[in-house]
Amino acid sequence: MVKTLENEQTNWIPFEKIIKLATPELVDNSPFLKTQKVRESFIHDFMFMGTVIDSCVPGKRIYLYKHSETKRYMNIDDDGQCYSYKESFYQPIKTQAALLTAFEC
Repeated sequence: MVKTLENEQTNWIPFEKIIKLATPELVDNSPFLKTQKVRESFIHDFMFMGTVIDSCVPGKRIYLYKHSETKRYMNIDDDGQCYSYKESFYQPIKTQAALLTAFEC
């Protein structure tokens, strides 16, 4: 079960951790990323959408960041683990998969 947390502060720290991992190889594999200014400008392309707790991921807050152009999400916990939202719950995915998903049109 997923619970949205009300009155949570905006938290960009998990997102910033992930963006530092964006490599040239990752950029080369995504047509959309090739048109973006890597790392520093990424944060400006996203909106903080909120925080959730998923009973399938005990003890973790998952922060939701939505890309302003693709409308796709990056879901990241405090430890920098990325998640995909499927079938009403969050499941762990690799960082590169999360980045590619968020930037695909």
